[in-house]
Amino acid sequence: MAEIDQRLAALLRAGAPPLHDPIFRLRVLERRERQRFQRRMALALVAGGAAIVVAWYGYATRADSAHRIGVLLLYMIMAASAFMHAPVVAYFVRRFLDAPAHPQRS
Repeated sequence: MAEIDQRLAALLRAGAPPLHDPIFRLRVLERRERQRFQRRMALALVAGGAAIVVAWYGYATRADSAHRIGVLLLYMIMAASAFMHAPVVAYFVRRFLDAPAHPQRS
């Protein structure tokens, strides 16, 4: 079995990138940045969709223009707030979920 393990380890090492491969690091950073951009765009599209729905609701209920603008601004502020604070909230939720349980005091 040891021979098979050694051969498998050698094959895995042969396919791995070098320890200090700058091109590999750039590709990883590029992929992470692309993922961030896609998340931000998705959030922006959802916020834009919500604004359209709110505007349509204002027209459908025949609300006056001041009310429509006020509701639209409120939703835009909420969307901007969610857009800016979502990473922080996600960080703290992940940190809370990964935290070890508190030991029992006796």
